[in-house]
Amino acid sequence: MSAKTPREIVERLHKEIDALMQSPEISDRIRKLGAEPLTLSIAEFDAMIKRELAENAQLIKRAGITAN
Repeated sequence: MSAKTPREIVERLHKEIDALMQSPEISDRIRKLGAEPLTLSIAEFDAMIKRELAENAQLIKRAGITAN
């Protein structure tokens, strides 16, 4: 989550996305794409993104990938 995004906006987006993820139409479409619908709290989502960024940074470093 961007540190500059107002908390009210983050909470509103979370509420709307959570409602969509719980709708049968959206969850069925996600499953048809081979994924599992997932709802996380704002804190859980933030932690997941931080963890994935760190893991991807390590992979990029080990692979020797650099930007031109």
